[in-house]
Amino acid sequence: MKWILVWRVARMLLASYIVSLIIISGIILYTPSLGLFRTIRLVGISFSVAGAFFSLVPRAMREPKDIEEQSATSADYNVAMRKALIRDTRIAQWGMVLITVGFMNQLFGNLG
Repeated sequence: MKWILVWRVARMLLASYIVSLIIISGIILYTPSLGLFRTIRLVGISFSVAGAFFSLVPRAMREPKDIEEQSATSADYNVAMRKALIRDTRIAQWGMVLITVGFMNQLFGNLG
């Protein structure tokens, strides 16, 4: 089970990093005066901020109805709580990946 999660996060990391490289290439193509390493740093900061917002905004925007459903007492297990945990896990994985790609881009941008 854990290896499935590792491979899922690895695929997400690869896809996010490819997207960041496409964004960097597009910015360099259209505004070459920024410079390669400065562009990499800016895209890295953007990915880090996007990852933080992506991780936190869904939790901050919960409706009272959702909170009531998740906190309800049940005999076996709470279906609403299970769905919320699965959703929160996926959101946290994407947020973690975006923040990681952002930090990697900032590191590469500062090394250059």
